[in-house]
Amino acid sequence: MLARHLPHWLCCAGAVLSLATPLLAQDPLSREAITLRLKQTSQYLAADELEGRGINTAGIDKAADYLAAEFTRMGLDTKRYQGTPFHTFYLGSRFGLGKTNSLVLTPAGGKPTELAMGADFTPLSLSGSGKLNLPVAFMGYGITAPKHNYDDYAGIDVAGHAVIVLRNEPRKTDVNSPFDGAQPSEFAVLSHKVLNAIEHQAAAVLLVTDSASLPTDAGDDPAKTDPLLPFLVKSNVGNRQIPIIHCRRAAVEPLLRSAGKLDLVTLEQGIDSDLKPRSMRLPGSLIAGEISLVRTGTLLKNVIAVLPGSGPHAEETLILGAHYDHLGFGGAGSLAFTNKKEIHNGADDNGSGTSVLIEAARQLTLRHAKQPPARRIVFIAFTAEESGLIGSERYVKDPLFPLNQTVAMLNLDMVGRLRQERLTVYGTGTATEFDPLIDRLGTKHAFSIVKKPGGYGPSDHASFHQRSIPVLHFFTGLHKQYHRPEDDSDLLNVEGMTRISQMVVDTIEELAAAKQRPTPQKVSGSDDIEGLAEALLGGTGDSGETARTPLKPGTGQPYLGLSSRKGAAPDDAGLKVERVTRDGPAANAGIRSGDLILKIGADPIHTFDDLTATVKKFKSGQKVTVQLRRAGVDLEVEATLGGR
Repeated sequence: MLARHLPHWLCCAGAVLSLATPLLAQDPLSREAITLRLKQTSQYLAADELEGRGINTAGIDKAADYLAAEFTRMGLDTKRYQGTPFHTFYLGSRFGLGKTNSLVLTPAGGKPTELAMGADFTPLSLSGSGKLNLPVAFMGYGITAPKHNYDDYAGIDVAGHAVIVLRNEPRKTDVNSPFDGAQPSEFAVLSHKVLNAIEHQAAAVLLVTDSASLPTDAGDDPAKTDPLLPFLVKSNVGNRQIPIIHCRRAAVEPLLRSAGKLDLVTLEQGIDSDLKPRSMRLPGSLIAGEISLVRTGTLLKNVIAVLPGSGPHAEETLILGAHYDHLGFGGAGSLAFTNKKEIHNGADDNGSGTSVLIEAARQLTLRHAKQPPARRIVFIAFTAEESGLIGSERYVKDPLFPLNQTVAMLNLDMVGRLRQERLTVYGTGTATEFDPLIDRLGTKHAFSIVKKPGGYGPSDHASFHQRSIPVLHFFTGLHKQYHRPEDDSDLLNVEGMTRISQMVVDTIEELAAAKQRPTPQKVSGSDDIEGLAEALLGGTGDSGETARTPLKPGTGQPYLGLSSRKGAAPDDAGLKVERVTRDGPAANAGIRSGDLILKIGADPIHTFDDLTATVKKFKSGQKVTVQLRRAGVDLEVEATLGGR
């Protein structure tokens, strides 16, 4: 592994920028200035200090703070999540109720009534914790639906209020309802109601079940006639959290009556009759108490910044993303296949993409210093991509801006090893406009473009493509340092990253300025991954070449230098390699533990006895062809048998 300890001054975000000041003063958009910034950013992100940016390391938090500071310094909007750029969530989280959960409702002019936890109310798992002392408003179904000309919040200021909100939507049982009748629409979803309340600056939500959803013939037991939701609910609102409490109808109706208003049934019937809201503040009514929830697990952060748009398409969104996490000290994702604990700095994967993300954001901010873009541009540094696209999946489940207004997503993952001008762009078939756009801009920036039409793949763009959003994924191919400790910043082609950043910026500029949003189209099949065989065969030396020990032909028994489980039942998939002898014939051929041996020569291998019998057919020093499968990919290597 190459040591990447950087001087202290280079590990400070402010100092990194100050280094470039003389050059930036001349022309911050010059190729020289861009290259210098990219070099400094990528060196910092791949420094040992950041511990490989593994999700369980302190280094990933340093990286998140650095990215947040860079976005903020550019003048981007970084206060969308409770005044921060951090879209936080928990991995492997467990939710539970804290020690104190109390709720007291006081009708106007009446006496306080303390509700019983579990009998009259329950907090829900998407709730936030906090103490309550709030005025109250009734907000009907809590829906804002311009396309249906319906808005429960129209003309009513509920800032700092607890809002009473009915579950589901008007005319639930009417098949001719504009809200899809018996089939719940997007407005019936709990997260929509909560996020809509937050958008209107409500401080808490008191959720009550609508009449149409109450059980029938349940007797007189309130637990059956008006059951409370379970604490754990599937809806998610990210970290935009306020107390969310499910109450029984009988608990909140005194608040309505004390304000001289009708009961819930009459209010619901009125809304259903003409689809006009019956929302109102309830003067004099108060709620008080405390909601306490406990969360455990690994706290993760997407880092998000916004460049607002202007004009008729300002509410449409373009997303530029890159994941900033990597493998930390190795582990299950490492292809080093050793038990040694080494920092996997991930300079290319994906320090390169993250650096280009930051640089593209800077270039776009400078270009639009006087005139905002025609469409909003959102920059997202995703976390936990290496753990299964978790950060991007969380974003599409809890988007900052509606997905139906997200016109395209551009992804940067491993763009640091440009070779022979070859730039691969995935997703060119996901919108009708993408093919000619990429052809033209590829020519402009002198790339040899390899177009891949598919929108699926092992990176964050797949999360968006799955939601029918057009995607483009920029990629310079895998290599022998992929997912190994040797993926260090001195191997990056920074000049190539500079040109890629300029092409990406031009792509976004054209999509932002276009009269029409990209037209999605379906793509069948999937595309191969550039350089996968090279990456899987890999290497262990600093140069990226596999360290090989010359084997002298012997006169004894031939051997391959690997072990598996003796006596294991035959497996049609092949023989799984459990261990590879260091510097042995198998290791020198690139065979790794975890591989499946399919054939040696023409002989299929299913058991360890098959392996032993086949190897004995050859002589030590003889070359044999080994067919194997690694990570679902079939490979063929040549091994020179040793002699004992």
